[in-house]
Amino acid sequence: MYRPDGITLQLQQKGQPFQVTMRRFGRKSDVEQMRGKLPLTAFLFDCRNILDHEALSDPDICLLYRRRPYPDNALIPSQRIGEIIHGLSQLRTLDETLYLRSASINIFNGLISLTFSCDGTHYMSWSEFLDKDMAFWVGSAS
Repeated sequence: MYRPDGITLQLQQKGQPFQVTMRRFGRKSDVEQMRGKLPLTAFLFDCRNILDHEALSDPDICLLYRRRPYPDNALIPSQRIGEIIHGLSQLRTLDETLYLRSASINIFNGLISLTFSCDGTHYMSWSEFLDKDMAFWVGSAS
């Protein structure tokens, strides 16, 4: 089964909690006003041919947004973004029934939001996310 994938990053000085940025999604009114209030940057990729963070910022590959330097005040180090995206892609293709439905990375407060096909949602720090292995997500027989 084909599932296109994507992430949304907030690349501005004052990051907002996931609950606030989600107000941008599914809007039918005040769309332009919310774009001004909550600017977000979308990175779209195909899990079968996933692009790493360097490819996503290469203007010859991804032309949707102009290149910006990685913010100095981001809590997630730029060199760890690739590992996080790799972990997200593994969760995305985890299983036919249990898989990552959506995710959000807030580089300013260091939190990752994960929503799964079972409607379970997790919020955790980027370092905690990287510390978890697949056994954590699917459980392991004792």
